Amino acid sequence: MTTDDDIKSAREIRERLNEKARAYAARDVDRVMDMYENTSTVSVFDPGPPDEYTGYQAVTETIGNFINGAETMELTYQGDSALASGDLGTAWSLVRIKTRLKNGVDVDVICRQTNIWRRVDGVWKVVHEHNSVTMSPEQADALFSQDPELAQNLSASAQTE
Repeated sequence: MTTDDDIKSAREIRERLNEKARAYAARDVDRVMDMYENTSTVSVFDPGPPDEYTGYQAVTETIGNFINGAETMELTYQGDSALASGDLGTAWSLVRIKTRLKNGVDVDVICRQTNIWRRVDGVWKVVHEHNSVTMSPEQADALFSQDPELAQNLSASAQTE
């Protein structure tokens, strides 16, 4: 049975996602990382190698690399599905990621994202995040390696298909 507190908690989680999008737009690694639980067990599944990052330091490093590799960044959550019960919650959405990488490559991709949240001292924190993108392995390499030559080749081949 869903309680009024659970409904309020789901709203709080959705607001945390909006805060996360604003932190990405500001390219502020510390503000983004404030969304994640600072533990050795926090984890992120990502489409790019190595596929899984475990521990606050590893998650911080990969998010920092992503943010610091971009000139601009915009995340738009397309949906606001969230549920909570007690101190655990989940949220899932399509996320549009628009960015211009420092190597000049423009990226505009839809990502599927699911987060598991835990309330810690009254604040919702991500304990696990799963991101997936429908793309070829070559496209994933271009996006996650930030290889301008590879990205250019993929862009050229996409225009001829």
